[in-house]
Amino acid sequence: QTNAQTVKKATLDGHNGFGMAMTTAPNGNFIYTWSKYRCLVVACNTTVEEIEYTLLDHSGNTVRAVSKLTDHSGATMGAYDYQPSVAVAPNGTVSMVWLRQLDNVANQFNENIYFATLDGMGNPTSGPINLTNNAIWGISSDPDFPRFHSPTIAASDDNRFVVSWEERTSSPSMSNIWYT
Repeated sequence: QTNAQTVKKATLDGHNGFGMAMTTAPNGNFIYTWSKYRCLVVACNTTVEEIEYTLLDHSGNTVRAVSKLTDHSGATMGAYDYQPSVAVAPNGTVSMVWLRQLDNVANQFNENIYFATLDGMGNPTSGPINLTNNAIWGISSDPDFPRFHSPTIAASDDNRFVVSWEERTSSPSMSNIWYT
């Protein structure tokens, strides 16, 4: 607001949220998203990260309370959604993209880039959709094992979204940029 600043905490103390991204909607609302780390059981032998978000108006008032975009409550292995990016199309459609890593009991992991859309009030309308469809499990040093990084999204003037990410392999050492 003109001649004013509002500073508010979006989450409770000890929330374990990090990796925030935010953008402004055409109606002036702000969309904030982040990943939240938590233990599924008291012993904390299975952990997860989930994507959460909230919508605030231009004065910092809550339009939509903190909500989960992804929920790994039923996970049987480590499931980690992080590095969120968010964009809003001119028609108000909100889109998010993020990295998902799954860890199995053999100490291998699998990574993919995911995408989802929300309406202007933050209600999910599609997804999560796996964009990379990587089925390879392994460790970072495995030959041709793909690692994904830096998912990002942008909205076009005609209400479409462009998603980009980096794919790396260690052997051979290679880095490529992908988009859809």
